Amino acid sequence: MRTLKHQIIIKGNIDIVYNKITTIDGFKSWWTSDVSYSVNNHVFTLGFNNHSVIFLLKIIEKEEHTIVKFRCIGENAEWTDTYLYFKLKTIEDGKTLVRLEHTNWKEDSPSVAKCNTDWGHLMYVLKDSVENDKTEPFMS
Repeated sequence: MRTLKHQIIIKGNIDIVYNKITTIDGFKSWWTSDVSYSVNNHVFTLGFNNHSVIFLLKIIEKEEHTIVKFRCIGENAEWTDTYLYFKLKTIEDGKTLVRLEHTNWKEDSPSVAKCNTDWGHLMYVLKDSVENDKTEPFMS
């Protein structure tokens, strides 16, 4: 299995960064404008390209302001049973270190390279969203 890894330093409070990766409005500010959340089963639904592509992210681990782990379930075969693992840490001058691992990719998955490129870009969109208080999602 393959793991995609990304890391970025964001000039912003860890609480703000945490909210960007754990709330509807947070995801809408940097990833996609099409987001909903089911409180009953702890699943975010993220839609792309007029809902033609859907990612379902189930929260399976959460430590306030430091860790969020999602299991990708459902609609997208390439992402199904992969995991998104965000780790946050406060570092010098109130900055936040963000580490992302997207794990359990099938080795022969044709989407690995594109997804890795997208994650690299998304980390900078997240950074810009926090540092400049922007709401410009990467996709809609």
